[in-house]
Amino acid sequence: MKRIKIYLTVLLTVTLFFTSCDKDFDEINTSKTDFIALDPVFKLNKAIINIMEMGDRVQQLQIAYWLTSPFGSSLAGANYNQYTPAFHAFPFGSFYQSSVVTTVDIINQTKEDATRANLYQAARIWKAYTFMILTDTYGDVPYTEAGKGFTDQTVRPVYDSQQAIYTDILKELDEASAALDPAKTKISGEILFAGDVAKWKKFGYSLLLRGSNEAAESRCCKSSDICCQGCCRRIDGVKCR
Repeated sequence: MKRIKIYLTVLLTVTLFFTSCDKDFDEINTSKTDFIALDPVFKLNKAIINIMEMGDRVQQLQIAYWLTSPFGSSLAGANYNQYTPAFHAFPFGSFYQSSVVTTVDIINQTKEDATRANLYQAARIWKAYTFMILTDTYGDVPYTEAGKGFTDQTVRPVYDSQQAIYTDILKELDEASAALDPAKTKISGEILFAGDVAKWKKFGYSLLLRGSNEAAESRCCKSSDICCQGCCRRIDGVKCR
């Protein structure tokens, strides 16, 4: 009797194992409520929110403190120096984990999609803006290989010079701003300019002007290249020096 019970137990276990493990497996393990795909415009919104929130903190906290007391905390005053690693690391770690990786993902996702052409150009502009903040804050930072940890398994991106970064940023802003077309599909769902392509175009050219001035002042580029010509071609009322 005992042997029969053991036999039946083993038989039942084996039967359950082979009949239940893969029966309707895909259907059972597929959530009916979770997202299986995310519209890239929502990713752009995330990048926008991250930078707008963090950018304010960078300006209000780090820069203000450094002006009053280099490497000083909010309570250090100007009498002595106090090293605060959290403040120094804040925009670097936060931006790379948020806006950088997100905009790189959007660009990869929409690059070949003609129906999302304006979204693709807006992502290029927001990525450029992100790196303007990063390189203005730290100088040389990862740029060409940044945000590719998931797609290319590049977990230790090389550091690019500020000159090389600004050269490419200005090229991206010039090309993306020129390519934005209000006659094409609106960037529906976008929160910064409510999908208004004309406003994104103005924003891109405004960043081009700002970046050109900063690059020229820091001698990141020559007056004969895009730093000057890009602004003169695209923005009314701006004259080359």
